[in-house]
Amino acid sequence: MWVKEKYMLHVCKLWLCGGSVDENGNQYLIIDMHIVPDSVLVLTLFINMLSSVLNLLDLEIA
Repeated sequence: MWVKEKYMLHVCKLWLCGGSVDENGNQYLIIDMHIVPDSVLVLTLFINMLSSVLNLLDLEIA
């Protein structure tokens, strides 16, 4: 379970939510994985993926 949690944390690169920034400038949401259910995490990932796509579309339109 721990490996999955670490994997999900690294997948969870979020541009909109508060978190910490690593040495490469990527922003990560800080989540206590033992409190947040998988469904909430997946929903968060989906919302952020969707907003990233919308941001790309905005850039192309502009």
